[in-house]
Amino acid sequence: MVFEGKVDFSFGLSTHSYYINKYGLVGVKPVHVLLERPSKVGMAVRTDWPELVAILNKAISSFSDQEIDTIVGRWIDLPVQKKELDLTPEERAWLDLKHTVGVRVVDWPPYMIAKDNEPPQGIVIEYLKLIGERSGITFKYEVTDQPFAEFIESMKQHKGPDMTPVIIPTPERQQYLSFSKTYISSPYVIFIRDQDEPILDVNGLAEKTVAVPRGFVLHDKLAREDIPMIVQFYVDIFTRKLGKKIKSIPAKVMKTLQSYNWPGNVRELQNVIERMVIATTDAKLQLPDEFSQADQAASPSESFKSLRDMERDYIVSVLEKTGWKVSGKDSAAEILGLDRSTLRARMKKLGIHKK
Repeated sequence: MVFEGKVDFSFGLSTHSYYINKYGLVGVKPVHVLLERPSKVGMAVRTDWPELVAILNKAISSFSDQEIDTIVGRWIDLPVQKKELDLTPEERAWLDLKHTVGVRVVDWPPYMIAKDNEPPQGIVIEYLKLIGERSGITFKYEVTDQPFAEFIESMKQHKGPDMTPVIIPTPERQQYLSFSKTYISSPYVIFIRDQDEPILDVNGLAEKTVAVPRGFVLHDKLAREDIPMIVQFYVDIFTRKLGKKIKSIPAKVMKTLQSYNWPGNVRELQNVIERMVIATTDAKLQLPDEFSQADQAASPSESFKSLRDMERDYIVSVLEKTGWKVSGKDSAAEILGLDRSTLRARMKKLGIHKK
């Protein structure tokens, strides 16, 4: 009836847009969604199969919003609901000044794609176009190849562009930048070769060399946030393996491990933890003396011995203290909390021989 002009508009289900496309009803389109009155449908099952209902519910709950939108979008055209911006008098006054906002644009696909003699494209550019349409802001794209670290320094000196559209908020950056709410969620993903075993959790990191982009927030996150989880994981493993009774990790010990400039190598951290567990003689994880002294230095990377040398020196000092008595009462194995065979294996690996 709308197509024939007999009525001005009609109410119908969103699924009716399917028929508009099927029958080629040119000039008819959905324009508004009554979100407060949706028509909800489910699946009905015979009453003697309650298990099927439970399985269906769990399968439906497993669908992501993206999967649902993709399926529905193939069959139903929904109008885009544009919201009016609720602006304050101060915000409207700022818009009335007709500022042109300079935007830092770099070639960082798919966020931003910058090619010679072509307008910038990408996810961020699409967002800025919509923001411009709804707010009236004029954006000027300033394409640059300036390294990110240099850009950050220029912003600290108030010499940079008006804004950058892709940056992760951190407490340190909030001292010299004002942040919008986050609008893109881009989770970190582990990339491996097709032939490799999948890595499903932290257990899969054992014996792996991990590459992370130096200077990015991820690098700092791994050092500051994820290191404690990895340390606890390996302490638990080596405590059981070596028959130790370590119950806790002192805050100072954890802080020292977090402050070390790990080069993204989980294997190195694993070896460090194993040697620390070996050297610990009570219920609290201990730092060897050399490690504790280096922790007080200005630059740990300049002061630390290798952990292999530290472990070797510690075992030798205990052996010398016990007169090179490996097993039995008051022996090196007893002081180190190791069984005799484990201590002998470590001595062989580290090249320790009685002089």
